[in-house]
Amino acid sequence: DEIQNQVNEDIEIIKSGILSKFNVNEIYALHIWPCLPKGKIYTKKGEILAKSTEFDIDIRGKNSNVACFKNGKDALSIGVELLHDIKKETRLISSSIVHVGELYSIGQRNIVCDNFSCKGTIRTFSLSTLNRICNIISRWINFYKEVYDIQIDLNINSNTLNSSFVYNGTSLNK
Repeated sequence: DEIQNQVNEDIEIIKSGILSKFNVNEIYALHIWPCLPKGKIYTKKGEILAKSTEFDIDIRGKNSNVACFKNGKDALSIGVELLHDIKKETRLISSSIVHVGELYSIGQRNIVCDNFSCKGTIRTFSLSTLNRICNIISRWINFYKEVYDIQIDLNINSNTLNSSFVYNGTSLNK
């Protein structure tokens, strides 16, 4: 829904006529890109960088002493398995990246951990690819919720500065 709302807002900007009013035929963006040599400016027609979407996954399990591990629900182990399954399936999708850069879990070495959190990013050039990846993540989360009877929360934030309409085929040029 957030993605569709952003697309609708972008389309409304185009339909409002504000771009035509000021004779805007092209839009340029400036971005720091560490993969290019320092001190150079590069241009390219069309997209050069993918749309960035952020996601957070939080899992709440149940603490238990490791000697009685069957009494607990190991959020850390479940989280690692979940990320492995998501990565395994999404890495097959071309022109996209799914990356987790932050993992959190606080516990003790002799305690089944009751918490797991991760923060990641999804990079895509099309809304259909983004929707496909979000559906994969949601499907795996629902599977793990059912199998382990555990609370898993997913938050996806696609409100970035990159405009959605650049990637859904709508052109600014008339």
